Amino acid sequence: MPKKETENDHVNMSAYTGGPLGLGDPEDRSMRHVEEHVYITQLIKDRAHHEKCHDLIKSWNLKLALFNRFYNIIMVVFTSIRMGRMYGREQLRA
Repeated sequence: MPKKETENDHVNMSAYTGGPLGLGDPEDRSMRHVEEHVYITQLIKDRAHHEKCHDLIKSWNLKLALFNRFYNIIMVVFTSIRMGRMYGREQLRA
């Protein structure tokens, strides 16, 4: 059964249609959901990242880079061992 539409199901367009040019009230300081919950949260994360936790993040990135380098070396060794078992050692030397 379809839901009956009410006035609460839609955006209040009066905030967006008023003003001298019909583009909304220029004095309106309310924020949209995206501004309030996404943009401001991202600003806080960026500020914490760059100002408060810079040294911690720098050391974490260094450890992560070292781990990735070690992981790549290990994967090359294991892959060469596995390929040696699959094809025989004579074919690897050729």
